[in-house]
Amino acid sequence: MPGDQPPDLTQAAQVAFAGGGNDADLSRLPRPRQVFVMVYSAQGVIDNGGFAYFFECDWPGVPPYSAFSEAYREIGAAEAADLIDRAAGLFGIADPHLHREERLRYLHAHTWENGGELVTLGDRIESECVFRLLGEYVRRHPDHFCAA
Repeated sequence: MPGDQPPDLTQAAQVAFAGGGNDADLSRLPRPRQVFVMVYSAQGVIDNGGFAYFFECDWPGVPPYSAFSEAYREIGAAEAADLIDRAAGLFGIADPHLHREERLRYLHAHTWENGGELVTLGDRIESECVFRLLGEYVRRHPDHFCAA
């Protein structure tokens, strides 16, 4: 039945990113679009290179990693959110999102060549589940993802 199908995330992404998306000031977007952009972007990066890629670069606007975990929780992906929080805690510094060089040192020592807990945590995020939940989230907020 068509109503049971998850919404087209590609269309929702086109709408959410239309105002500049990932490079734009997310605070200017309505909350449902903020959540979508954060989860959609983060999950794509995690799927491509795990937590090493997710933590490697500074995100536009340099949001705390808790902003990502909050977005995951908001769509219902609490387990993935917990994994992000746990991984961010592995850096052993306050506000790791503000300290790229320290993150890179940790990543070099504990992921790129040696595997480690951060890699294992990232591998536990179930992409299919996250995107299914993101589709359900879009369905709950249709006014924010309809093309004009």
